[in-house]
Amino acid sequence: MSNHTGVLYVVALPIGHGDDLSTRARSVLASVDMVYAEDTRQWQRSASHWGLATVASRSLHEHNETARAQEVCALVASGKSVALVSDAGTPLISDPGYRVVAHAQQLGLRVSPLPGACAAVAALSVSGIASDQFVFCGFAPSTGAARRRWLSERASWVSTQIYYEAPHRIVAMLDDIVGCHGAAREVTLCRELTKTYETVRRAEAAALREWVYNDTQQQRGEIVLVVAGASAQVAEAAQWQAIADDLAQQLPPSHSAKLVAKWFDVSKREVYQYLQR
Repeated sequence: MSNHTGVLYVVALPIGHGDDLSTRARSVLASVDMVYAEDTRQWQRSASHWGLATVASRSLHEHNETARAQEVCALVASGKSVALVSDAGTPLISDPGYRVVAHAQQLGLRVSPLPGACAAVAALSVSGIASDQFVFCGFAPSTGAARRRWLSERASWVSTQIYYEAPHRIVAMLDDIVGCHGAAREVTLCRELTKTYETVRRAEAAALREWVYNDTQQQRGEIVLVVAGASAQVAEAAQWQAIADDLAQQLPPSHSAKLVAKWFDVSKREVYQYLQR
């Protein structure tokens, strides 16, 4: 790490309730030479609420991030302190900032986090679904066929999965979770966390889908889905089925079934019937 005093602060902002900004974050934001914000208009509204309206700011979003990375790092290298913020929550988590931080790390600049709100972790903490192993999956593909393929790849994962979803796609997303993960898979919908109309509801995927479909209020705002991982039996079945599929490209079904049954301690008949289907 270089010896200059410049710092790139990665600052988490509240995801809803303005009072969730930490005392330290407020102090650092007041002291930096420049704030780089995903949307400067949104930042100015928030900054006014926190008494930070006089802090200089520039935009940094997905369309200008590569160019801004050079600019940000030049400021930090010259000894300036800079804050990186997104509209809400922790930067880089389904938000811009990765290229900036990666470039700063490559140059040996000091990068320091100011932890705080993250919608994914906040949702997990209240979901009632296992939190010992989890995977943040971000936004699913927006089109149906691509989304179903993407979800199918994750259906056998044993870790809890966290998804962000846009309100106009939430019903279709739940439809596809039912189809790919199964109607009985446990899912918690977390909507508008820390805001006035906060919703946290856990149910089996099919029941949750019907509830959201019939209540259009649940099709608005910021949405996080926490999906339970697959059972050990489902995960193991997906593993032997994938291998059986590969073997069946080269060997007769009976031979493939015999090998898979031996390797996975599953009945040869079950494997054979799967391949016949």
